[in-house]
Amino acid sequence: TVYCDCGFNTDQLYTISEINLCLNKLVINQTIFEQNQFTVEEMLKSYSFNDQIKANKDGIYPAKFSLNSSLAEIRERYQHQEQINAYEYFYALYDTMTALRDSHSGFVPPRFFSTFNQFSPLRFQFENNRWFFEMNENNAVVDMYTRKFGQLKDFVNKTIKSIDNKSVEDFLEHFSSQSDPIKFKNQKIGFTVMYTFNLVFQKDMPGKHDVEFEDGQKFTLYRPVMVSKQIKDKQMQQEFEKSLRPSPYDQKIETSKSANSLFSNMFDNISNSAITSKNNKFEQLYVYKEQQEIFSLHKLKETGDHLLIINSFIHDNFSKSSETFIKITKEIQKHPNKKLLVNIAMNPGGHAEFYQVVLYSLYREVFPIAIASRFRRSKLFDLVSKSIPEDMIRDQLTGKIISSFSKLDPSWFITENSEWTGEFVKADGKNDTMHIVNKILKIGGFKKQPSKIIIAASNMCASASAMFSFALRSFGIGTFVSLVPLEMEQICVSGGGGSFHSGTKYVTSIQKILLQSMLKPEDKDYLKKIWLPHDGDLFTSELVTTSQNLGEPAVVREESIEFRRNSFDFKVSKFEPMQSFMEGSFAVMEQILLNSSIVSKFGDVCLKKNHEVHRLVNSTCVLFGCEMGYYRRSMADSFVCVPRNDEWLDQTEGKVDGMLIGVAIIAVLLVVSIVTIFVLVFRRKQVTQFDQPTLEYE
Repeated sequence: TVYCDCGFNTDQLYTISEINLCLNKLVINQTIFEQNQFTVEEMLKSYSFNDQIKANKDGIYPAKFSLNSSLAEIRERYQHQEQINAYEYFYALYDTMTALRDSHSGFVPPRFFSTFNQFSPLRFQFENNRWFFEMNENNAVVDMYTRKFGQLKDFVNKTIKSIDNKSVEDFLEHFSSQSDPIKFKNQKIGFTVMYTFNLVFQKDMPGKHDVEFEDGQKFTLYRPVMVSKQIKDKQMQQEFEKSLRPSPYDQKIETSKSANSLFSNMFDNISNSAITSKNNKFEQLYVYKEQQEIFSLHKLKETGDHLLIINSFIHDNFSKSSETFIKITKEIQKHPNKKLLVNIAMNPGGHAEFYQVVLYSLYREVFPIAIASRFRRSKLFDLVSKSIPEDMIRDQLTGKIISSFSKLDPSWFITENSEWTGEFVKADGKNDTMHIVNKILKIGGFKKQPSKIIIAASNMCASASAMFSFALRSFGIGTFVSLVPLEMEQICVSGGGGSFHSGTKYVTSIQKILLQSMLKPEDKDYLKKIWLPHDGDLFTSELVTTSQNLGEPAVVREESIEFRRNSFDFKVSKFEPMQSFMEGSFAVMEQILLNSSIVSKFGDVCLKKNHEVHRLVNSTCVLFGCEMGYYRRSMADSFVCVPRNDEWLDQTEGKVDGMLIGVAIIAVLLVVSIVTIFVLVFRRKQVTQFDQPTLEYE
């Protein structure tokens, strides 16, 4: 064993050079390298966005960047070394995945490295067109910093001219590009200000920065490193090896629960125990909690307007949460003329069924449209999906098992792309999902005019919350307020992909498969090679989704929303502190509700004709959407309204026919029964019953 001769204490600060000197002595052998590298390579063969990377039409990626080439270069660099620098190797994979600019995809190094946390005692602020520093709200880390490096009060609120000889914007964008899975410039700047610069440890990040102010004063800002647990002298290699893992197929082990995206992992670093959505200017009416608050409804005492805070679209008990959500819906319905402000600023995404019912509650026309989606095939993906399709290739929005493939390109699985869906995703323990959704649909949503709806979002929301906000924006529902004082390129980030697979998820699925007897021996041997030899993980986007708005031209609608830009209508004047974000940004929410100029461009209904709904825009009557019972179909540069065949909703706005709903439920339950029988038969017949074209695998 190679010892590092390094020790670290939790009550001291260290420079990044001191940390790097020790971490660069950590080693793994060729066996661990090969196991990790092979698994990463095989998993990424089903990565969804390689085509967009090659096109690179927005200049998002480095010139000639290729995921496959990067992986090949890493293999070539390390495959002949007997002892491999573990720190260098794992972060080479981290950097490659970061370069994908995809918050649903990334390599998580062994958890040992999360022992080290780099921070800044000052945080960036932007207001009145100038950049300056504010003190970090964590007094404990500021005190530790000043004891080692000196006072900071003279450098607060001074206009910054440059950092490391770069403008502030260029510096922040460059900093983010090294560590964040973010695509566009202002998103990168915002994420660095809100999160990365203050909290993130990353290999080869600078330990200090030369700052020059407009008045000519200069100073050096350090980003020291803290450790979360003590590491004794000469024990670093031993501590690191605690993160290594043997094959999960030789013994029964517990696997950790997979997260939806890297954003979920990032937010693990922020204590959820501090979230308390209460404020003396607001009255809390309802709240739903599990391990943390999921959503809550508040009333601004001064005006009676409502604030709905949705902290996450992921939670465990959909049945229980729906009871609270129905109470919230009925409360909002009582006050049709009051504003409704929906805050999704810190929402990292989650379950499709929850965001869809919230979307429906805000605007009934958007539900239940099936979103077109596709999955890229690979040897690993095919073997797993053929063996347990109910786990691996269920359409996340319709609940249907994807068993078809693209006739134009057989390397893709595709959804049936029907206009409407009668089924819904049924996650583990959620067999009553359709019954729950039906109850929510029957009460008819919030019944708010688009002009009464405001959406507050930020660069910190992602995944399902991005799909949610994208749909609202596409349909013209409400007005959007950015809680970041920059012209953001997207409302939330990364909405077109999903981490439905991860290293952990694959292991769990393969463990099930290996209990079956129908697979060929060579296929079982192949699957046994898929596992990460450490307690980190690999997340990869395998879902491509498009817009829910069928009124868009087909060529526009087919573009993945992952790369589509959209914009806010209003923005705040300065960055919110992270703690305020976590607690609901009540002061900002109050200002938004009291500001009479923050209104949607679409006003009252001015005309209904041919089932089309027209609304006022600056005193002009313009086409907006369709009456209930109809949906948009693209026509030239506009759309027409056509009847919808929808078993969920009655065709007449404002009415619900109990008999029709009852028949629909019976029909849906019958479908579920048939699907259940099919799945049981399918599981017995195994691979031989899966009809798909053969792919030539490398």
